[in-house]
Amino acid sequence: MAGIEQNPGPARQHTSRRPQTALKMRLLNARSAVNKAAQIHSVIDDSDLDILILTETWIARNAPRAIKEDIAPDGYKIHHAHRSAQGKRNGTKKSGGGIAIVYRDCFSVNSTNSSIGYGTTTFEYLSVFVSFNNRRINVIGVYRPPPSPDSTFYSQFSDMLDAVDLLPEETLLCGDFNCPGNTSTTIDTRLSQLISDHNFTQYVTESTRGHPGNILDLIIGRIGGLAVTNVNTTEVGFSDHNLVTFNIEYPAAIDNIKSFSFRDMKKIDLHKFSDQIRRAEIYVSPPSDVNEFVNLLESTVTSALDEKAQLKTFTKRVGRKTSTVWMSTEAKMAKATARKCERRFRRTQPEDDYVEYRHARSLASKAVGSAQTSYLRDELKRGESTNGFRAR
Repeated sequence: MAGIEQNPGPARQHTSRRPQTALKMRLLNARSAVNKAAQIHSVIDDSDLDILILTETWIARNAPRAIKEDIAPDGYKIHHAHRSAQGKRNGTKKSGGGIAIVYRDCFSVNSTNSSIGYGTTTFEYLSVFVSFNNRRINVIGVYRPPPSPDSTFYSQFSDMLDAVDLLPEETLLCGDFNCPGNTSTTIDTRLSQLISDHNFTQYVTESTRGHPGNILDLIIGRIGGLAVTNVNTTEVGFSDHNLVTFNIEYPAAIDNIKSFSFRDMKKIDLHKFSDQIRRAEIYVSPPSDVNEFVNLLESTVTSALDEKAQLKTFTKRVGRKTSTVWMSTEAKMAKATARKCERRFRRTQPEDDYVEYRHARSLASKAVGSAQTSYLRDELKRGESTNGFRAR
């Protein structure tokens, strides 16, 4: 849908503050960010923000550079998903659309729209990967225009949540969904159920437009994932939507250090090593008891290795996330398909959906096992080709 453009803005004269214990974030439907730079700068300055997600920027791809970059104050940069091309909606000139994410210039931010990997016809989105203080999160801005959502939107948004499962690190979805519920403090039950089915939760509980109004602007995160706190809404004088304020709390970073041991097998003369083993008791007079044989074999080989290539130890900082480097793209997609089939079955309960779900689950299990087997086989081949050995 909308194009992506990074606008780094003019040269900065200072290095902005790096957050220590929390990210200060805000979400706002700006109802056109054009000619509202001063107001937006004030919102950022008032709270010393780290990240601001704006929807309905109304900034087109061919807008002057000054307009595109004016939203980001000194010390900040901006990513855009430009509004869709001009067209007709209900017989009138199309308006609305466009998403921007403003962030501190000390952050490293890259687009991940290609990782989501598909186009939508019912909503716009801007997906970025934010790195700071050796931490990383995915932030996805969403804008769904009126009128009321139909089944196509829910199908496409469900596909997006499936794609989000494949992204590294935790993800936060923020934006104007235009899916109000029957009261001022609820959202559409279909969207609420969809969020729950994907193991996500929605944090906004106050009206984001008017009084008593409706909840239109949402913050969605995975259950048990990011710690979203201090969620509130407040009126601003330049939009009919309220500003949604919130923080992402995180504990102070603690280095995760592990020890590794290895031997430099390249230093070993294999002929001398073999001769040493042949002269040892394990070869000359091996014990008949299996347990004694295994113990003697281990001590003999270890002693010979210690003489030829001593065991060395080093420490290394490692990531906190469980390592699944062996997980192939095919296995990830199979798991996502199985989860989708499971959610459909739990909603509908027919036997056909149950059979499809079990089949998808079986395929996913095989894909995961195959991925790990292939990875380990390749690692063993790589080790054999380099004549190396490493033990942990």
